[in-house]
Amino acid sequence: MEKERFLDIDLLRAISILGVIVLHTLSYNLNSTIDNLLWNWLNFVVVGFVFCSGYVMVIRYKNTLTSIAVVTNWYKKRILRLLLPFYYYLAAHYLLMSIFPKYFSGLGLKTDIG
Repeated sequence: MEKERFLDIDLLRAISILGVIVLHTLSYNLNSTIDNLLWNWLNFVVVGFVFCSGYVMVIRYKNTLTSIAVVTNWYKKRILRLLLPFYYYLAAHYLLMSIFPKYFSGLGLKTDIG
């Protein structure tokens, strides 16, 4: 079964991805007027990205997620699929931060709990 592609949504998603990359890059360099202007006016791309993802998910799952039990099971799988890699990354980052503190400062993460 071939998945249906939505070229308009793919274009919006590509624009949103590029916008999010620009926003993350600008977050460290808000030194000029143009940087501030882009920072203020590019935040719509986050909403656009969420819209694209939601639109494609509705089309993809509208016939399969038909009961509360199925939706609950879907969310459990999705949360595990998203959270486990995040916690693996976080553990690896803390390990690298403790071994190489100069290179892995953590952007605000602290090695001590207290």
